[in-house]
Amino acid sequence: MLHRTWMVRSGTRILWACIALGGAVACSGDVAGPPGVLLVQALQPAASAPVSGAPGRPLPVTFRALDNGYRPMAGAQVRWTVTGTGSRLESAATVTDGDGIFTAVWVLGTRASEVQELRAEVTWPDRAGVIDLKAAAVPSEVAAISIAPDTTAVFFGTPRVLRVVATDPFGNRFAPTNVRFTSLDTTIVTIDSLGTLRSRDSGFAQVVVTAAGVAGTGVVRVVQTVSAIGVDHDTLRFASLHQIDTLKAWVVDDQGRTIRGLLPLVELEDSSVARVHAVAPLTVTALRNGTTIMHLQAENISRQVVILVLQEPASIEATVLSPAPIVTLPPGSLVPLQCRVLDAMGYAIATEPSVTVSGSGVLTASGCSDVRVQRSGLDTVRLSSAAAVLALPVAVAVPPAVSSPMGEFLQVDSLPPGEPWAPSMRRNSRGQFELYFAQGRGDGSGRDYEDLHRLVSEDGITFRYDGLVFQHDAKSCSLTGFGFENVAVVPRQDAAGWRMYVAAGQFDCYGWQVFSAVSTDERNWTLEQGVRLPDGQSAVPQLKIPPPYWPTGEGMVVDRLPSGGWRMLLGAYEHLNPYEDRFQIIEWDSPDQANWTYQGPVLSTRQMPAAGDGNVYSPTIRQVAPGLWRMIFTADNRPASGWRSGLWSAVSTDLENWQVEGRLLGSDTTQLYYASMVDDRVVFIRVDDGGVRRLAIATVLMP
Repeated sequence: MLHRTWMVRSGTRILWACIALGGAVACSGDVAGPPGVLLVQALQPAASAPVSGAPGRPLPVTFRALDNGYRPMAGAQVRWTVTGTGSRLESAATVTDGDGIFTAVWVLGTRASEVQELRAEVTWPDRAGVIDLKAAAVPSEVAAISIAPDTTAVFFGTPRVLRVVATDPFGNRFAPTNVRFTSLDTTIVTIDSLGTLRSRDSGFAQVVVTAAGVAGTGVVRVVQTVSAIGVDHDTLRFASLHQIDTLKAWVVDDQGRTIRGLLPLVELEDSSVARVHAVAPLTVTALRNGTTIMHLQAENISRQVVILVLQEPASIEATVLSPAPIVTLPPGSLVPLQCRVLDAMGYAIATEPSVTVSGSGVLTASGCSDVRVQRSGLDTVRLSSAAAVLALPVAVAVPPAVSSPMGEFLQVDSLPPGEPWAPSMRRNSRGQFELYFAQGRGDGSGRDYEDLHRLVSEDGITFRYDGLVFQHDAKSCSLTGFGFENVAVVPRQDAAGWRMYVAAGQFDCYGWQVFSAVSTDERNWTLEQGVRLPDGQSAVPQLKIPPPYWPTGEGMVVDRLPSGGWRMLLGAYEHLNPYEDRFQIIEWDSPDQANWTYQGPVLSTRQMPAAGDGNVYSPTIRQVAPGLWRMIFTADNRPASGWRSGLWSAVSTDLENWQVEGRLLGSDTTQLYYASMVDDRVVFIRVDDGGVRRLAIATVLMP
């Protein structure tokens, strides 16, 4: 816009008058104007045109000086003045030409916010005139473009015009024209050619604006007004500690739409009950039993969710704190039972399960800390808590009680000459106690041998001699040249009568092996052909037995397998090569009583403490209770100095795996060998220090 002011001086008074004459304005003290008035007329820009231009760009200006008769005044002096940051004049005339015209190039300042002014003062010796121009620097050159603000918020469902700001080279900001708009994510927001934004979903989208070949970007955020918080559970229930559950929570706007990417703020009243991880979905972990409230907050909207932690029994853990699978405690003793009720995550619940036993009489129980032994056998402890149930099998072997640590010498009417060895006792079909034993003696040539004899008793206390059963073969290098010892008798499978297994051998030629004999009356026995349990040597006699050598038959017991076959447990060498010079208790199996197969050790010196880790042999077994057996066997600590042999015991629930209990009979002044048991009577060989071998018997009670 152009503002024009003319000033006329007359003497000492300043007279102002403005008369519009076509394109000029004359100022004087009266309406017609004084004779000495100098008029300044704006030619360019025209008097009616607003004055503006681009910052820092030239703006030509042209003026004419006229006298009061509107005649050009040539040769008048011109003085210029400009204001505005960076504003200046170029090619400015200092004298009017013959037509009274004077010109200049006004370079506008660079700051668009300023009002810029140009003044031209024209003087003649006796008169003067002045003209003022005010101009605006209007930016139009686009150096950079952007949206304002950098992130523009748009309420969902409400259109909004995007505000675009351009910057010229001098830093002036202005609204550009001919702008093109592009949304880079039309799933969030669209924009038309006029810059009108329309939301389609919540979130952020980039918008590109272009003007005069310059492009810029900005971010549009579609804002949704929160009106509600939605959850998929009003209450979260936990049955286990450290159980994890999720809560789906969402924020709804006033249009009924879910606000994507916006989660409510979460706070727990009691963080000791649970822990929350504020991600989508919210993850809640139970920490202890109790109740707390989860507060959800989005802007001024809130919601509450109850968190309830109450452990529920899911399983029961119970353990008998015993060093071995079979509990060996006297009657009335507490079974060291430890039990816990667990939730589904395996964390203990502070509650005791109810406890009952099967009623077999083996155990009594009123709780986990009050389970007591009554007698030997198998029992089941049943524990329950709510829906959690556990059946815990418990095997109890009450320690046996013996009548004497070394037993008593056997009462017998007579014995043949020599010393007894390796007794084997059984009850025959007539109910009598039969005691087979080897009687050792020399033949006068320095060669020892053993013949097998029998004793009989009606009461298991007093025995009578009942004659010779087998006599050694006097021939050189005979299979039974040394004699016989150790016996086991079973009903015959292939015919009526009985079959006896008997150990025999000849140490110089064949070693020690197991043979068989048959009988129809249990008194007269006939040896069968062949060897039932060989020692690894051929049937060809050899003066020196080479390895491997696995003597077998040091006490034996035979029973029937559930499959219908037969099992023999006996003292023998383990089948190792090179062989180990010690006896173990070995199992052999047979389908028909005639053909036997080596299975391996069931109780070995490796299971024994130092006092019995030399040899183990001569097993005898009694069933103590249904599913529970006790074995009495011989063990020694040979070849240790001052070694001792005694009778030991072990218990088992399957006749395959044996748990050693300890020494049952023996002392530091005696040696006890072999063992054979019928009911609660055990016979064995007793050798007191400085004494001879004698048959002995003891009562072993197994409650």
